[in-house]
Amino acid sequence: MKEFKSIFIGGRGYTVPSPTIEQTKAVIEALKCINAENIDQVPDAAEKLCKAISVAIYRNPAKAFMLRYRLKRLATLTELLEALNIVLSLIPVSEFLTTSDILDKLNKL
Repeated sequence: MKEFKSIFIGGRGYTVPSPTIEQTKAVIEALKCINAENIDQVPDAAEKLCKAISVAIYRNPAKAFMLRYRLKRLATLTELLEALNIVLSLIPVSEFLTTSDILDKLNKL
């Protein structure tokens, strides 16, 4: 069953569909170097959050790239964190763990 949620970033609204496996993988890869405890101190954290959110909204890489550019210009860190929480809430836990395990195994090779 498809689930959709709406997010508002930089004065615009976006519909976030339930992510596919590929989108889940892309979101996790975008966030893999960010520590949640001190996210506001990481210099490129906003850029990584924009990437994770944009690939969750659009499956098309060109559209995701354009959205990432727009988000970097218009969004605040607070808006990005709220949007990321919504995006992550759409990822089923089993899918998240499976993708995370696969990425860990690939990183160990």
